[in-house]
Amino acid sequence: MSTTATPTERTAGAPDTGDGGGRRLLTGAALALGLPLLVALLVFCLASPATNATPEDLPVGVVGATGTTEDALRDEGFEPHAYEDADQAREAIRDREVYGALVLTPPESTVLVASAASANVAATLRQQGTALAAQGPATEGAPEGQRDAGSTPDQGSPDASAPAQPAVEDVVPNPDGDPNGAALASGLLPLIGVAAAAGSALSRADPRRLALLGWTTLFALVGGFVIALLLRDAMDVLGGGLWSDAGVLSLTLFSVASVSASLSRAIGVPGFALVILTLVTVGLPASGTQLAPESLTEPWRTAGPYLQPAAGLDLLRGTAYFDGAATAGPAAVLLSWSALGLVLLLLPRRNG
Repeated sequence: MSTTATPTERTAGAPDTGDGGGRRLLTGAALALGLPLLVALLVFCLASPATNATPEDLPVGVVGATGTTEDALRDEGFEPHAYEDADQAREAIRDREVYGALVLTPPESTVLVASAASANVAATLRQQGTALAAQGPATEGAPEGQRDAGSTPDQGSPDASAPAQPAVEDVVPNPDGDPNGAALASGLLPLIGVAAAAGSALSRADPRRLALLGWTTLFALVGGFVIALLLRDAMDVLGGGLWSDAGVLSLTLFSVASVSASLSRAIGVPGFALVILTLVTVGLPASGTQLAPESLTEPWRTAGPYLQPAAGLDLLRGTAYFDGAATAGPAAVLLSWSALGLVLLLLPRRNG
């Protein structure tokens, strides 16, 4: 019997020193060294906007404020808008012209907030109102006799040395099921991530142009309705009407999934990676889930409103809580991304 080993048997246990082994070595080194850098980039992009957040020209209303008070607000990064009375300020809040208002007319200061617009800004305005009340803002503009009476409190009173606490009115509150808006903010990441992943998966399952368009549209319609039903009726964390909420969510899903599907169909995994990295590093940090866009640093402050996460959340807040106020801009952004995705989906592949 012959004992000569075959070529396969001779090389089975030998190390691969050819080009294949070199490529694997380079690939392993690139992944081992590159992935930590990618993680560091993601951590920086997600954490930096929050750690370096400072208001810049953040619009707030003021009623009965002096020039000194308005200058103090500007120094804190606010952009004061003067209104004649509290009712006019409330209307401006409902129209989304300002995030809130400080009513500094006697006999008591009042802070008007809209936690549905931004819980973070609402908390900041409460602090700002307390600081101004401690300086005696309620006596600004009052008759001389009233100012004198308010400036000499009864020293025997237990509250004589305590700063006045302004009344707080939440003009547009969050739903009872989500008073701080945390659930809506937490749900944005999986919504955007799943939409991008769904587009990529559908492009692999059925890359035919019209079929892929149909599957992507069906995903967005069903997903938007189910998510709206869950958030609005099951969890009570979303206001507005069911169909308007579902429409906004479906448009947001389609604007992400269609672009992801078209790029994945055209260039494969790099297309999906481009979409998800852009949305995670820029779109989600600038979405306004925790901070108002006016509080973000660059480039998130400028780029954020033109990406799907910020536009989708802004449009959803406008339809769910503010009767459609100030929704034209974010709607145009989502429609533009959807149109781009639609055009790219209908383009023929290079290989036919």
